[in-house]
Amino acid sequence: MRIAKTKNAISGSLWGIAYRIVCTVFPFIIRTIIIKEFGEKYLGLNSLFTSILHVLNLSELGITNSIVYSMYKPIAEDDYEKLSALIAFYRKLYFAIGTFILAAGLCCIPFIPRLISGDYPSGVNIYILYLVFLLNTVVSYFFFGYKEAILTAYQRIDIINLIRLVTFLAQFIFQIGILLIVKNYYLYSSIMIVFTVMRGYLNSILVRKRYPQIVCKGKIDKNELKVIKVNMAGVTLGKLCTVSRGTFDEIIMSSFLGLSALAIFDNYYYIISAIVAIMNVVENSLISGVGNSIVIDTVEKNYNDFKKINFIYMWLVGICSCCLFCLYQPFMKIWVGEELMIDNTTMILFVLYFYSGCLCSISNVYSTAKGLWWNLRVKSVFEIIVNLGLNILLVVLYGMRGIIIATVISYVFVSFCWGSYVLFKEYFGIKLFWPLLYSMVFRFLLTFSACTICCLLLRFLPVTNMFLSLAARLFLALAISNIVFVIVFRKTEYFQYMKSLLAMLMKPFYKA
Repeated sequence: MRIAKTKNAISGSLWGIAYRIVCTVFPFIIRTIIIKEFGEKYLGLNSLFTSILHVLNLSELGITNSIVYSMYKPIAEDDYEKLSALIAFYRKLYFAIGTFILAAGLCCIPFIPRLISGDYPSGVNIYILYLVFLLNTVVSYFFFGYKEAILTAYQRIDIINLIRLVTFLAQFIFQIGILLIVKNYYLYSSIMIVFTVMRGYLNSILVRKRYPQIVCKGKIDKNELKVIKVNMAGVTLGKLCTVSRGTFDEIIMSSFLGLSALAIFDNYYYIISAIVAIMNVVENSLISGVGNSIVIDTVEKNYNDFKKINFIYMWLVGICSCCLFCLYQPFMKIWVGEELMIDNTTMILFVLYFYSGCLCSISNVYSTAKGLWWNLRVKSVFEIIVNLGLNILLVVLYGMRGIIIATVISYVFVSFCWGSYVLFKEYFGIKLFWPLLYSMVFRFLLTFSACTICCLLLRFLPVTNMFLSLAARLFLALAISNIVFVIVFRKTEYFQYMKSLLAMLMKPFYKA
């Protein structure tokens, strides 16, 4: 079966963007309520517990991606017997992993106070709250969470995102009501469990209806099982590497600087993560289609697609970086007030944090679709060591700035340079790696130039009303960044491709 890659990617992206908007706006409202009603240290606890469980959750991440990768070929060949065997194997592993996470999470309980520098809110039992977060992580493994892999492999991310959109919207509405009316933080946290179970059941119902020929039965060939295990080991290292950049940052922040500093860091990081989450929608919508294309199409065609996709993606990254540079501080002043703000130098580091984290995104899409996890194992281990070591060293020397600088270094020199090098060496051809590197440096310089122009023009922007000032800054950032990129790239084939893609997306609106 040839998957309708473009159609599914666009559909998945649109529903995903709607889902991410809901998961950005409503948590933003919730964070504001918590800051006003409970205090910033409650946000620090929330971030700390989420980070701890992200580390424990790594065991599942390796299995999900390796199983989905194993489905690409049988889907292309309509081999439902093999797909059924893969899902049966996946279900058993999911149950085992859920049990492991529950046991490991319980073992972490005695060490929780050691991960908090200074005091924590006196009105909350940190052990009970932690158990609520742990239970929410575990229940998805026991309630049909594994069936989401079928939808992912068939590139039906649109269905997954629709289910998430509906359930998370209902969850957030309930949580806001609990915070404002009942004012019970335990009940606010516990409602997550109900909706996590609901998502699993909805996935199960839709998979059973759409793909009745795929049932949990059969056994995987021993040779293929060996390949899956190797992929699982490689991708788990890769995901540990990913988590080490954000999750370990927050754990170290809490351990060295305390919950208040973590809350301030997390407020700024929340803005970045909200943008990245929306952009990840596009990445996740592409992976299965790219995997299908790697099985069916030539290396040359896939390389041309890679260049086009990477061009559009980095254009968006440049625009977002310019907007962050212009809007970050005035927005935070309106949202949390000056007492919970950082200085401008640290803010610029946050913009670099965002930009450097996006450098390797499209390379990661193709590495994942190609199944290069084991080839990237040394890179992943080295990045974990570098990031963690630099975090501990630089947080002592420079505080919050040190943690950001450490992550930027690991992003640029290990994640992007080394990760992309492996992709080109194993698939596209090593000679093509250097043009990629030069083009990414050039695009960064263009983004830097756009931010510099905005910085100069902002001096002449009158500040009469903070909200009008935000709107003016947004317009300036969008205008300058796009003008710079259009002037430089207007005659390239990639720009023409982007124009044709935009025309295709806007066609339904023209007809209307």
